[in-house]
Amino acid sequence: IYMLGIIYKNLLECRKDLLIGISAFVVLNVLSFITVTVNADRNGSVSVVASFLFIMSALMTYIIIGEAQGSFFSCDQNFRFYLFTCSLPNGQLKLVAAKYIAMFVISVIETGAFLLTALILDVWSMWPLIIAFLIIQLFVRAIEVPFMARFGEKSGKLLKGAMFGGFILVVMIYLLYGDISWMKD
Repeated sequence: IYMLGIIYKNLLECRKDLLIGISAFVVLNVLSFITVTVNADRNGSVSVVASFLFIMSALMTYIIIGEAQGSFFSCDQNFRFYLFTCSLPNGQLKLVAAKYIAMFVISVIETGAFLLTALILDVWSMWPLIIAFLIIQLFVRAIEVPFMARFGEKSGKLLKGAMFGGFILVVMIYLLYGDISWMKD
């Protein structure tokens, strides 16, 4: 019961950030739907531009809602709720577990909405990419949340930025010096 209360409190305090993420989802997918409808060939196949727009809308929405999930800790730090919770028996453990559960549920709902959108837009071949976005988002949260819980929101965001920068660096090095013969096909 205590964890459900924390989840409810997080959703109430961060509702503005979550509403921004939901509105971004709606606006970007309406643009994808219009693009798919306008650019469909005579035989009904979806163009590359429409598929690219769907991928970019998914990526942008995952980033926006991911930032909204990251604001769960800033709400607690602003109201000193985190200090109160840590004074309770197993309070910090329950607080972090509640945040993990809330983030997981939001990510699964978001992924389900994108899979439904992919089915409606007839870009169902993109489902592995949507699942990959979910896995990446959950992985980033799994690393970011303990640091945010222990050292604050700023440290968690710095770690996430360093991870993202390191990933981009590895991809760029691979593209410059790795075997990219598979891209020519």
